[in-house]
Amino acid sequence: FALAGLAIAAGVPALARPERPQQRGGPMPGYVGWLAAGLGAVLVIGLALFWRPLVGHWYANWGAVYQTQAELSTTIDETERKALAQRAAASFEQALRWQPEQAVAHQRLGLMALERHDYVAAVAHLEQTYVQEPTDQGVLKALGYAYLWAGELDRAERLFQQVEFRSRLVGE
Repeated sequence: FALAGLAIAAGVPALARPERPQQRGGPMPGYVGWLAAGLGAVLVIGLALFWRPLVGHWYANWGAVYQTQAELSTTIDETERKALAQRAAASFEQALRWQPEQAVAHQRLGLMALERHDYVAAVAHLEQTYVQEPTDQGVLKALGYAYLWAGELDRAERLFQQVEFRSRLVGE
């Protein structure tokens, strides 16, 4: 949208002026130059401020793609499935190096730890996600199970009380 706005801003003065022979390579109107410089400065400052979170999200999203492929693909064998899961975990770890509070990476690493029955790691990652998303039903349920299987029954019960679909928990 910024480029379209810049193009419109550059064209508006031309519509207001009477027809003149067009000069090629002439200077831009003063305010358009300042507008372009301001837009460039905002872009540079924005990237400088949000570079780490952007890269963290990038790696977390790629990890989610690899994890989804590993879990849902019907055309790969078990070796490829494990390789994709390791690639996903590596992407999530890379996301955490760029952005230590990256919720998606923590949640997915916690779920992977639950699958491996590594409840200490699962609790550590899911607690990080819970701090950022305390009402997310998936996080409440996963962290509740991690607490339950780690033997922290009181903490698990407190989380399960917040789950909206408690009737399903009994069946599970």
